[in-house]
Amino acid sequence: SIIELKSALSDGPRDVRELQDRLWPGDPAAPEKLDALVQIGSSTTDETGHPVLSARYHLFVRATEGAFVSFTESGPRIFLGRHEIDPDTGRAVFEFGTCSRCGAVHLSGEVDSRGR
Repeated sequence: SIIELKSALSDGPRDVRELQDRLWPGDPAAPEKLDALVQIGSSTTDETGHPVLSARYHLFVRATEGAFVSFTESGPRIFLGRHEIDPDTGRAVFEFGTCSRCGAVHLSGEVDSRGR
């Protein structure tokens, strides 16, 4: 039920396979059931007009070691291999990081003892 699904999500995002196993253990139709339940919950509104289930899907693909960026006058330069210094400009290179809680993208870096 939608109540069970909302309860399963009360502590934050969950992997869809985890939800399928929790709501319909061992059921080969669990993926279709979860999809249908999310569609129903997302399209049904409460008395205030809000969806009874606010659902968002996040997909992540990991095919590289990471993504890195250097900022130049002509725009950012993206690297798919690890760098600390841009070999062409000598500028610092920062790694893209993703918040495991909300998925927001940030740049990773440290301030050295010289305040840079």
